[in-house]
This record gives sequence, structure tokens and C-alpha cells, in this order.
Amino acid sequence: MYLNSLLSMSFKIVLLLAFIFSLQQHLMAQSKPAAKFKMRTVFIDPGHGGSDPGSLGAYSHEADVALKISLKLGDLITKNYPDVKVVYARTTDQFVDLYERAVMANKCNADLFICVHCNSAGKNHSAYGCETYTMGLYRSDDNLNVAKRENSVILLEDDYKTKYQGFDPNDPASYIMLSMVQNANIDQSVDLAGKIQGYLGSNGRFDRGVKQAGFVVLVYTKMPSILVETGFITNPNEERYLNSEEGSQTIAQSIFNGFSDYKTEVESVKSPAKKQDGTIKNDTIKPATASPTEFYKVQFYSAFEPLGIGDDRLQQAKGFTIAQDDKGKYIYFSSKYFTKEEAMEAENKLKKAGFKDALLFYFKDGKKNLITE
Repeated sequence: MYLNSLLSMSFKIVLLLAFIFSLQQHLMAQSKPAAKFKMRTVFIDPGHGGSDPGSLGAYSHEADVALKISLKLGDLITKNYPDVKVVYARTTDQFVDLYERAVMANKCNADLFICVHCNSAGKNHSAYGCETYTMGLYRSDDNLNVAKRENSVILLEDDYKTKYQGFDPNDPASYIMLSMVQNANIDQSVDLAGKIQGYLGSNGRFDRGVKQAGFVVLVYTKMPSILVETGFITNPNEERYLNSEEGSQTIAQSIFNGFSDYKTEVESVKSPAKKQDGTIKNDTIKPATASPTEFYKVQFYSAFEPLGIGDDRLQQAKGFTIAQDDKGKYIYFSSKYFTKEEAMEAENKLKKAGFKDALLFYFKDGKKNLITE
């Protein structure tokens, strides 16, 4: 009995490792070369749909709310940037496989993938606020539960065990394995998520921050990708807000504002500024203070054993990324900083949190230099 269980577990691990390897090869092959960048296509994915209504409020469905906000967001992008093509995963109440959503984005060579959802806390009707996710290692049970809920839609798909190569949306071990996939666009995704979250939290709403977790729909994309949880449909007040014209428009506008700031930064050119109603101001937004190819990062952990998922020190490492060097060591880096002062402040915080060997690096055109002063 014990031997059979052990063999079953070993087979599952082999499948998951094969899944990770194939994803890594896909992402490495599909990542875009560094060049002067122009935003051309944005893929918007309204979560759920059709036979999958998503989370349920007292009188509304997540799928309907997500679609309404997504269409408003697309309209804002088209109105303000007519040279940017907007492609949707769906424009009606229809079911689309998670895998197919990513495939659609990849086929149209999208430059960004923005997934829109509503949050749920089950019978807890007091939870509220907005948060934005990127693909990565979950750092709390709440993050894991959100990923489980959003990934559970694959159970409705035909032959999901084969399609997702053994991934089980209800098994925490699957998420640990999934988090080992290193998306080449993680830094850009965190950057975009931070900008969008900054606007979402600036309209008197509770800012739950930028987070990471294992979302299947984000794993398969070959471009910077985020998932926005626009609010809790299980909270009566937020459900009313999400379903209102004012609320849905404000949320769409906030996501658009973050997108517009990101577009300005990565293109390193002046672009139209926004009013809250989505029209263009006469003045312009200044370009980013530093080129996207020049930035600082803090390397705060390097060892042959990865950090535990519940390590409290990671609370000071927002938007961190993990990679392995050619010797098999796990290397942990902070998110990007475009000024030395911000990077040094992050370095000090990480040292105080317990990462005594944290080092500050300066990156330029793909080259890494240690900062010793």
C-alpha cells in the first residue's frame, strides 16, 4: 500500500516537472528581444463566462461584472490610443478555456495581457478592497485560495488532466511546482500591476496591494500579464459599487490610467495625459526618469534550498523574483527600482528583516554591476 502511494507521488512529481520544463522552454523561445518598443496590441480577458459564472454575489455574477468592466476598459484604450489594437477573450457571456485565453493572446502577439475578475470571501461578507496579481510564489493562504478559486474553472474543461499535464487546482503542492516557472516578463508584470493598483487604491477604496500566486491563465502567456481582482462581490457594498455605472467606469478608468503610465514608461516617449473621464488633456505626461533597461535590484537571498513559503521576511520583498544559477542555487531578487535612493531603502529594509547578506546591483542593457558605495 505504502509502495503504491510512493510510486503514485513520484509519477505526479515527474509529470509536474515535465510541465514546468515545457513551460520554461516555451517562454524562453517566445520572449521578445530587447528593442525600441511600441505598444501595439492589448489583450483583455474578462474572467469566467457561460457555464462558469464565477463568484456569486447576492444578485450578480462575477462573469457579468468582469465583462462590463473589461469592455469599458477596452473602449478607453481605443478612444485614447487609436493605434493600439484591443483584443478580447470574450465579448459575450460565453465559456472559454483558461489555456485557450492564453493561446489567443499569444497568437495575436499581444504586448500586454490584462485579466479582470471579482474577488470572493464566501460567507465572510465583510472582506473588501481591490488587489492586483502577477504570476509567482504565493505568500499567504489568502493568495493561494484566490488562485485555487480562479484555477478551478479547468475542472469544467474536457480532458483537463492531460491538457494541464497533471496540474491539480486543489493541491497546494501543484502551486509550489508551478511557482518555479520563471516568466521572462515578471518584472514588467510587477511594474504594470503596481501602476494599476496605485490608481485602484486612490479612489477612496481599500488597497490590498500587489500580490503573487499561481494562476494558470498567466503561466501560458508570453507577454507581461496581470490579473485584477476589482473588489469583493460577496460584500454587499462592493457588489453594489461593482455593478453601478459609476463604479464600473471608475475601475475601468483606474486600470486604464495604470496601463497608460506603463505604456509611457516602456515606450520612453511622451504620451497623452488622462482626465478621470478618459478624455485627453492638453499637457503631457513626462517620460520615465530612467530607461526601462537601466534600473536597480536587491539580491537578498542565495542558497541551494529555497525559502519557505511562509517565511515572514518575504513581506519586505514585494514583487520579488526567483531564479536558479548554473550551480542550482536559488537566487532571490527584489523588484526594479529606478533610483538609487529607493533601491538603498529597499536594501536596508531587507537587511533589517533578516537578509543580512543583501546586495545592491545596478543593471544596464542586461549587464549586472555590484554597487559597493
